[in-house]
Amino acid sequence: MKIGILTYHRCHNYGALLQAVAMRKVLGDIGNNVSYVDYWPYEHDQRYRIINKVYLNKVDLLHKMTYLGRIGKNLPNIKRRISVFRRFIDRHIDPYCESIDTQYDCVVYGSDQIWRKEPSLGNRIDSIYLGEGISDDISKISYAASMGVLNLEDSDYKELYKHLSKFTGVSVRENDLKNVVEKAGIKNVKQVLDPTLLLTKEDWMDLLKIKPVRKRGYVLYYGLMPGSFDEDELRKFARKRNLEFVELKGTADTLFPKKNVYSFAGPEEMLSLIANADYVFTSSYHGLVFSLIFQKEVYAAFKTNAGRAKTLLDSLNISGRLLSPNTKVCEVDKIPYNLVASRMAGLRSDSLSWIEKMLENARAL
Repeated sequence: MKIGILTYHRCHNYGALLQAVAMRKVLGDIGNNVSYVDYWPYEHDQRYRIINKVYLNKVDLLHKMTYLGRIGKNLPNIKRRISVFRRFIDRHIDPYCESIDTQYDCVVYGSDQIWRKEPSLGNRIDSIYLGEGISDDISKISYAASMGVLNLEDSDYKELYKHLSKFTGVSVRENDLKNVVEKAGIKNVKQVLDPTLLLTKEDWMDLLKIKPVRKRGYVLYYGLMPGSFDEDELRKFARKRNLEFVELKGTADTLFPKKNVYSFAGPEEMLSLIANADYVFTSSYHGLVFSLIFQKEVYAAFKTNAGRAKTLLDSLNISGRLLSPNTKVCEVDKIPYNLVASRMAGLRSDSLSWIEKMLENARAL
């Protein structure tokens, strides 16, 4: 079957890129010809340029000057980060891209926050990610679609029903989004695993040739959402255990590189840092996901939008690893990874069975 994946496949974002890579591998491994539907509008493209012209054209003169001044101050770092992500995209994404006009047998939508409301579109969901622009003769399936913040209005529910009622199958990543889509009138909505969780530790190590980037003996802090952890408390946690404190930053806004701070890590380095850490503290959903894949002692906290992490940790019966923001960290019993691995295998099997069943339904149409 010729399958197109419609997702955020060119983001300079660890989770977006790695879920895209995982989705293509999973669909290809079950015997399909898989490519990325190369839909990447101007507004998305500008987010990952040195200067975002869309933003620049919207703000007043003072904000323009502040924005350009910050870019000038951090230009070498920004260029370096862009280069790191473009190298990954050149290797793992670009060779597998095809036009939206390609004659697909089926298009799979997701994962990542493809249904989030876009400010650049007047705070609406981009209808292309809901199936518009692809012929109704082509089967459509959503896999682990996400929305982020659920601030829907009546018109949004109508939009969801208008498009998703035409899908062969609808699945989402979070329980709260499942409730939203069902409220819109869509039946048999399935909650499934993020695509990254459909691959094992061994799959990831082999797929991306993960190599150690530093020696063991450290606490990794991947803080994507400010206000989720008290960093001083985390440093105390590391010192108490005679471990180094290592930071993985999601941005390139550090003027001068600092010891034990990774501001320019590519996706492979990000995975290596997690895989070799003694402990991981994170406010990144995919930071949590890969910590579980690599069976790390992980704690997650989110100032906002914790639903997706809660869904995952609840399903694995380790909900205690989701902390309230800025909670003082007290070490608890180790994660029982023998039990977690068994639960994960069951969830993985269930998710794979669902997508295979939906593809069989698509073939029959």
